[in-house]
Amino acid sequence: MSQSLDMFVIEKEINKNVIDPKKRYRAMCRFIKTTKEYSECKPLYDIFISEVANYIHNIGIKEPDQATIFLDLLLKNGILSITKQNNYHLYKNDREYVSELFGARSISGVSVYRHMSSLISDILNMEHYASWLNGRYISSIAEIDSENPYNHAVVGVVCNNGKIIYDPTTGSFAAAPQNIIYSEKSQSRIAETFISFTELAIPGEYLLLNSEQYLINPDNEQELIEVWYTPLKMILKDEFDKAVEEMTLLYRNKFYEICDFKKSLENTMQRIANLESLLHPHSDSKILKWELNQ
Repeated sequence: MSQSLDMFVIEKEINKNVIDPKKRYRAMCRFIKTTKEYSECKPLYDIFISEVANYIHNIGIKEPDQATIFLDLLLKNGILSITKQNNYHLYKNDREYVSELFGARSISGVSVYRHMSSLISDILNMEHYASWLNGRYISSIAEIDSENPYNHAVVGVVCNNGKIIYDPTTGSFAAAPQNIIYSEKSQSRIAETFISFTELAIPGEYLLLNSEQYLINPDNEQELIEVWYTPLKMILKDEFDKAVEEMTLLYRNKFYEICDFKKSLENTMQRIANLESLLHPHSDSKILKWELNQ
């Protein structure tokens, strides 16, 4: 027989007894993982990402850069969400802890950068090597020089002994440009630089990643190290544009098949979205109830 737990009481007790904020976070994660809702949601989420990864493989997409471009098309067209949308919204109140299920939020159709990046990384990791990179200094050169960096998360994808960067929030892809001019201040603070190649980014805008990048999920530390120390891949714009054109054509040709594939997963997706909202309640209003079962 399951026991109903008031998670606000649990959270309060942990905050009272654990001084270190990082240890508080991990303690809450460990506790949430003992709940009935987590034991139901995690296997369903694993099934979902496995099915999407297998579908991409079965239609002939084998290269990680192509897979990432195709996933961008699925994400922005609402194929990966139960609502058929991919809306960006940061809730004012969010009791979010278990990073292994961050990607599940995007299945609900409303999420932010860390959820989208986590979902795409989880799918790619079924066959390729990817990691979502969350850092305090992912911003433009102008912002670095003015010392106003902001939090953001992107996806690093290992591809032919190099890596590309994918930002699901904007649909931007990036790799190493041939010529980079650093300001003296930026040179001392960054580890790598990349430039966006899509029309969604401001032409000529550079984005910076510094060595303070980290992966929130401590269980995947080795995954982050592998992606972080892989150098950025050199990709010519013509080469990238050709890959985008090929994947876009494939998406269009397979559209009705993709819709049928999504329909076969709708029950699973709805259950994931419902369970994730119980595990991580989120709202623009005050959250009055947070109960889980153990």
